[in-house]
Order: sequence, then C-alpha cells, then structure tokens
Amino acid sequence: MESILTPSRSVAENFQLDSILTQSGEIHTGRILIEGDYRSQKVRIQTDPLKSDSVVEIDKSEIEEHKQLDRSPMPDGLLDVFSRDEIRDLVAYLQSPN
Repeated sequence: MESILTPSRSVAENFQLDSILTQSGEIHTGRILIEGDYRSQKVRIQTDPLKSDSVVEIDKSEIEEHKQLDRSPMPDGLLDVFSRDEIRDLVAYLQSPN
C-alpha cells in the first residue's frame, strides 16, 4: 500500500531509474539494461518500461553525466482517480491471503 501512496519513498534496485546527459545535450531517462560484457563501449537504456523496443544505445564516450534518480517510475497520485469504494476494494484485496 505504501508503494501505491508514495511510490518514491522506497524504490527497489531493479526499478531504479537512471538519467544520462550526452555531450550533445540530450537527456535519456530509464532503466539501464545489463546485458553481456560490462566492458562494452555502449550503454543501453530502456526509456519506456511498457515498450520493450524503446531502447536507446549511447556510446560511453558521449556521456557527459550519468546519475541514478531517487524517484520511482510509478507515478504519484495513482489513487486520485479511484472512488472510496474502489480504494476499499483495493485495500481488501491487498490484505487478502491470495
């Protein structure tokens, strides 16, 4: 429930976002894809978690700045569009043993 109310309070490592600024001024935000050899000359970043083909390849030599972001890819305000009854249903579902 906490992750729904305040998604950026605690972000699991496999969901952390990175931001890469290139020397040409482009900013790419997403998840770094760890594949193959870490000595590769390129970094692959998935910019849209819902689209597997939204991958940008960046030459490491073109990276001006690379930082991990402390926010979740899950947006704030997820419950803003729910009615009280829908929120109660969601809480009941999350508390059920499934």
